[in-house]
Amino acid sequence: MTASVGFDMGESVKPWLAGSGMARFLSGAVGFPVSLLLISLTGCGAWTGDMLLVARAFVRSPERTSLVDVLRCAVLSWTGSFLGTIIAALLATGAGLPACKPCLEIALHRLNLTWLQTFSRAVGGGSFICLALFLSKLNREMSGKVIGIWVPTSTYVICGFEHVIASMFFMSCAKLNNPSAFKVADMLLFLIPSTLGNLVGGALMIGLGLFNIPKKSRGVQNDP
Repeated sequence: MTASVGFDMGESVKPWLAGSGMARFLSGAVGFPVSLLLISLTGCGAWTGDMLLVARAFVRSPERTSLVDVLRCAVLSWTGSFLGTIIAALLATGAGLPACKPCLEIALHRLNLTWLQTFSRAVGGGSFICLALFLSKLNREMSGKVIGIWVPTSTYVICGFEHVIASMFFMSCAKLNNPSAFKVADMLLFLIPSTLGNLVGGALMIGLGLFNIPKKSRGVQNDP
């Protein structure tokens, strides 16, 4: 949906370049928050948010959550998320959606980033994504959940940060529509700093960072 809205505004519009803030705004306002909202409200999971919850569970109850449990959840959630994005890419390709073409340009742009650029952007992306999930779980009302997810998620897209699951879809869709565009090995190598950056930004900075702040200081009663 994001690729169809903000990343498909004509040949001259490249959302990742300076001067294309409106395209990034549309992508962040319409596309990404919807997927995260559906995941949160339906009780499903995605790798970045799962690592936030697992990290907090490990610190709060180490006697109930072992390191093996954390690693098992990390591997299964990452693999499941990857398979899910591949299925979504297959459906988009089979349907011939307009989003398929911009996915190729997005993938090539991200593959041109350096390891440090990818990691740094992923730290920011992981922070905002997990902050959105954290705020959603703090709210019991539907309106609060929507606002809590929409603001951080749209901000992450507008800023141009990196999210490993989004890149999984963009690159899978690009590869299906243009197999010779890049190698699978290049995609997997890109996902390493993206995964690590999301882990640092989400599980460590947000998950463990907020854990060390007393509830009263944050003005909350229900702590996810």
